[in-house]
Amino acid sequence: MATFAWISRHDDRRLALCWGLLLPVDYITGVHTAVFDVARYAGILWLCWRARPTLPEAGRRTVFHLAAAIVVVGGVRGVFALPRADRNSLTFAAVMILSTACVALLALRPHVHRAIAGGYLAGVTLSAAVSIMQALHLTTLRQSVENSPRYPGVSTYTMLLTWQLAFALVLAVYLLATAAPRSRLRVAAAASVPLLLLATVTNGAQGGFMGIGAAAVAAAWVYRDRLVWSRIGRYLIAGVLAVAAIAIVVVASGIDVPTIDGFLGDGGYRNEKARWKVAGQGWREMWNHPVLGMGRTNFMHRYTIAPHFLPIDSGVTAGLLGFAVAAYLLYLIGRLIWQGPADRRPETVTGFALLAAMGANTVTESYGPFIGLSRVSVLFLAVVAVKGFHPAAGETPPPPAPGPEREATVAAGRGRRWVQSRHG
Repeated sequence: MATFAWISRHDDRRLALCWGLLLPVDYITGVHTAVFDVARYAGILWLCWRARPTLPEAGRRTVFHLAAAIVVVGGVRGVFALPRADRNSLTFAAVMILSTACVALLALRPHVHRAIAGGYLAGVTLSAAVSIMQALHLTTLRQSVENSPRYPGVSTYTMLLTWQLAFALVLAVYLLATAAPRSRLRVAAAASVPLLLLATVTNGAQGGFMGIGAAAVAAAWVYRDRLVWSRIGRYLIAGVLAVAAIAIVVVASGIDVPTIDGFLGDGGYRNEKARWKVAGQGWREMWNHPVLGMGRTNFMHRYTIAPHFLPIDSGVTAGLLGFAVAAYLLYLIGRLIWQGPADRRPETVTGFALLAAMGANTVTESYGPFIGLSRVSVLFLAVVAVKGFHPAAGETPPPPAPGPEREATVAAGRGRRWVQSRHG
C-alpha cells in the first residue's frame, strides 16, 4: 500500500516513471507473464485517465494518422486470418490493434513522456544486467536456456532485447548531454551506458548495432555544421576507449559474447542466410496467392520461419492488400524520417535518432516497432518528439520568425481590438 500511495501522490510523473520501468520487463522466474501484461495495460489506462491531454492539434493529426495506419494493418491481417482460424495471426493482429489504440491516447499527453523514457531506460538497464549475468552463467532474475548462446535478459527474446538496448543507449546519451552536471539523473545515465554497451555484445543478436548506427548517422546529419575535426576526434577517442574497456572486461571475465561471434561468422551466418532466403520464399508465395494470401501459420509449417519484413509477412498473411497497407505504413515512417526534426532542440533530435533506429528495425523483424506496448510506446514518443512538441511540458515548437503573414495577422488583431474599444 505504501508503494501505491507513493505512485499516486503529487503528479502523474511517478506513475509514468513506474509504467515505463515495466515496459521492457516480460519474464522473471516465478512470475507469470500475464502479470506484466495486465500491469502494463492497467497502468496505461490509469495514466490516460489521470493525465490531461496537452498535445496540440497538429501533433494529434500526426499521431492519429500513424495510429490509423497501424490499426488498418492489424485489422486486414486479422480479417484474412479469421477464415483459417489462424490463432497466431489473430493474436498478433489483436495485440497490434489494442496496443496502438492505448498508446495513441498516451501520446496525447507529452508532459509525461520524459518520465516514461526515464523509466524505460531503467527497465532496459535492468534487463541488460540480467543478460550479462546470464552470459556469465550466474543465478539471476531469469535463467537462460541451457546450452543456448542467447541471453535475452528479462525481455521476450534476444532480438527484442538488442533493439531495446539501442533505444536505451540513445536515451542515455540524451540524458548525459542535457542533465545538470553531478545530478543524480546524469550519474544514473552514466552508470547505465557501460551495462547497455556490454549487453549489446553479449546478448547474441546483432540488430541493435544497426539501430545504434542509424541513430548516430541521424544525429550527425542534424548537427553536421557542428562536426568540426576536433569534436570528431573526441568522439572517436571516446569510442575507442569504450571498445577497449569492453574488450578488457570480456577477456578478464571470460564472458560469452555470441553477438561478436555471430559477426565473425560463427555458425556460417545461418540466420542471415535463412532470413534472406525466406524473404524470397515469402515474395513468391504472396504472388502465388495474391487475393487471400497463403496464411502465416501455413507458411511457417512449410518454411519453418516467417519473413522478417512486415510488408512481405503481411502479403503472406493477407495477399496483395496486406502487402499494400503494410508498405504504406513503412512509407509513413520513411516520410517522417525524410522530413527530419522540427527543430534542433536535444529532445527533438533524440526523437529523430530514435525514429531512425526504428526505421532500421523494420527491416530485421516481422513486426518491427508496431506491436506490443514496449515497442509502440517508444515509437509514438519518438514521433511526438521529432515533430517538435516538448516532452517535458507539451509545448509546441517556437513560433516562426516575423514575416509578412505574421505581421498581417498581428495588425488584424489590433484592428479588431480598436473596433471593440470604440463600440463598447
